[in-house]
Amino acid sequence: MFDKSILKWLVLLCVWFAFFVSIGVYRGGYQGWYFGVWLGTQLLFPVVTWIYEKTIFKLNWKKVFTALLICLLPVLLRETLAIPGRINGDDINTAYFTVITDWRSINMFSGIPADKLKWVSQFPVPFFLFQKIFFNVFGENFDTVRRSVLPYVYIVSLGVYYIADKWWGWKAAVAAVVFYAFLAPSMYLETLGLHFVSSTAIFTVFAACVVAFLYKPDRTTAAAAGLAAGWCYLFYITSYIALGVLGVAWLAVAVKNPRDGFRLFIWSTIGAMLVLGPFVGYALGVDNYFGVRMGQVKFVPSEAISPARSRLMHLKATIRSMYTPGIGGAGGYNFGGQAFLEPVSLALLSTGLILVLYRTRGGFFVPVTLLGAFTAAAVSAWPPAFHRMSLGFPALALAMAASVHHQKKLLLNAGWWWAVAVILTYTAANLDLWKKMAYETGVNHDISLARHLTENFPDRTIRMAAFPGYVFERMYRFFPGSNRPILETDYHANLLNRFTPDEKYVYAMIYAEEFGPKFQAMDPVGKLYRYSDVYSIFAN
Repeated sequence: MFDKSILKWLVLLCVWFAFFVSIGVYRGGYQGWYFGVWLGTQLLFPVVTWIYEKTIFKLNWKKVFTALLICLLPVLLRETLAIPGRINGDDINTAYFTVITDWRSINMFSGIPADKLKWVSQFPVPFFLFQKIFFNVFGENFDTVRRSVLPYVYIVSLGVYYIADKWWGWKAAVAAVVFYAFLAPSMYLETLGLHFVSSTAIFTVFAACVVAFLYKPDRTTAAAAGLAAGWCYLFYITSYIALGVLGVAWLAVAVKNPRDGFRLFIWSTIGAMLVLGPFVGYALGVDNYFGVRMGQVKFVPSEAISPARSRLMHLKATIRSMYTPGIGGAGGYNFGGQAFLEPVSLALLSTGLILVLYRTRGGFFVPVTLLGAFTAAAVSAWPPAFHRMSLGFPALALAMAASVHHQKKLLLNAGWWWAVAVILTYTAANLDLWKKMAYETGVNHDISLARHLTENFPDRTIRMAAFPGYVFERMYRFFPGSNRPILETDYHANLLNRFTPDEKYVYAMIYAEEFGPKFQAMDPVGKLYRYSDVYSIFAN
């Protein structure tokens, strides 16, 4: 139908356009149509490879529809378990920069926020773009901040189902989705609005492409794996292991057929560079924001551990935190002081890690992903940072599915009744663990303060004495109610310099032990009182 020489020219055209855009961005220029060309090459490239290979997709639509319904389970469960008013701060920060970014003029290959001093780091535009689309459809409030991660949860679920179905069949696929749905650490993080789950989602898509590539190594699957690997670098840093995993997959193919392996490696490389080209151009020519966050997240030994043995002791403690409460949880994600996994999950994982490699093509990526996720926690600040293991959630589910799939065969051909009993025990244990993790956090001080100020001082401007960009200011933007008072945030000293005792005022502040008496001295009849462990209020 198509002359293959024409298709090759189309591929070269994609490469040329990507190179043209990359050079333009590298030189510091940007035009709005660059982004359209960038997307267009990524759409054209896989279509060309599909036509070139004459790939035929035979879909069982009944099976597809059933899978789409089953994969809604994790989404519905997280929506059901959501706790009103439970936020972390990182979710609010991401949402805040999503809504304040000027999307009409932004360079789509740059980092957000534009001002590096506004947040811990900058991240690629896609990390925020899809949340912006979600907000445009559903509005901006606490509920939509939380729900904006649910599409990513659904993508993870679909990827887990596809991989397990490819490996072991639809029954194991259903089991894998259930294991993912009820995994306590996953429920803990994904009932918040944390957008690093986006990296878990795109990495799961990438893993599905790798599995498809290993089952059928051709230009179409190689191109898809390359494109997906490139996208893994456009969200959060947890998925940055993608190119390494793709390299292992390519070697697995090349060992069997070196010539085909090299040829398909070229197609994967083209796919990855079509995605990453303009971002690499921006990083090399304008500003390399990609490595900043990785430089910030580095090993910090506990003061209680001697320097000579700190790394070994930290590693041992991280391993123990997988099953021992009271060790892990850091950076505002304390997981209720619980162990990362409960005993049933640990038992399934320990057997599944071995069994997933048993006659499973591409099963290597499960232990590789888990090792990468564990390393992210083991080499970062003390105590072990459980939230940095989120990339491993799909791999955990697949390992557990491998356990029930293979063991039912090993245990005298036990039927699926045995698997159902294990899964029910697992769900009960993980729901109990999630409850201990999530409900331990209690009332959020920021939301409680916002509600107090709105209800008690509706006709006054609220002045927050902290520092510009303080998280309360960002959270307050999403606080519901059209009658919210105006909020001003500034340093304590600046607000003291502008203090006017004759007006009806209200100041919320942090560090009241130091600054409270200074405000009181400005107006002795004003009332200063402690609102919470974090905030105090001064009003007349």
